Amino acid sequence: MTGAAAAVAGVVAFSQAACSSAHTSDHGQASCVAPFIRADPTRSPPDPGHPTTFGQVKPGQRLSIHGWWYYGGQCLDTQATGQSVPASSIQLSLTTADHQTATLATVDPRGDDASFVTSVDVPDNAVAGPATITDGRGHVIDLVIVAS
Repeated sequence: MTGAAAAVAGVVAFSQAACSSAHTSDHGQASCVAPFIRADPTRSPPDPGHPTTFGQVKPGQRLSIHGWWYYGGQCLDTQATGQSVPASSIQLSLTTADHQTATLATVDPRGDDASFVTSVDVPDNAVAGPATITDGRGHVIDLVIVAS
């Protein structure tokens, strides 16, 4: 097994273990859908190891970030009583090619699917090169900053 394949297998095993260990009261096992962010409004997680991308962007350009399933606390999606509560204060950050990180926005997911959509601006002083936007929970969107 290659190093990349082993890493993906480890992530899948960890995700399955996290879901299988989450129980809700006396009502059995929850499905525990993991949160994710995307560069487009497609309402399904990106393929593992293949985040969505904004492609080439310029400093100052406005981007829309979409996120789903940002619940806080214990997974309650199969519990007959009680309610899953959206997480709060999800910080979206940009890390540029020079390893500098800047906060782009802090969002509070809402609705039945604990989702959000927010607009952010690429900082005017962002260094050209490959960059990522992250939610601080391991979910990313790729982009390449180009000179304006």
